[in-house]
Amino acid sequence: MKTVSELKERIKELKATGIQQKKVAEILNKEGFRTPKHGALFTQPSVSAFMRKKMGIRQRKRKVRTISARTTNTAVARTQAASRERMALAQITIDASWLNESQKQKIIQAIFV
Repeated sequence: MKTVSELKERIKELKATGIQQKKVAEILNKEGFRTPKHGALFTQPSVSAFMRKKMGIRQRKRKVRTISARTTNTAVARTQAASRERMALAQITIDASWLNESQKQKIIQAIFV
């Protein structure tokens, strides 16, 4: 039987790698860890609850909005959408599926130059 301190350490290690809670639960189950209170298999919600209650770690949900750009100027489209939606610019993604390949390449070059 693994201890709560071993469980805390393992969760810290796994979260440091950046993996999601669902995957953390799968790994913990494979390694033989069980929930401290009931001895059940871990699930994403049980990992989240353990992290919140026993470790003081809160997960922040990131709200992301996808907009359909009607212009090839993605900077303007993202800025307008962020202002309209009252969201941070980083939370806005652009759906440019309507663009042809040459227009997409121009946008990619503009972003990464």
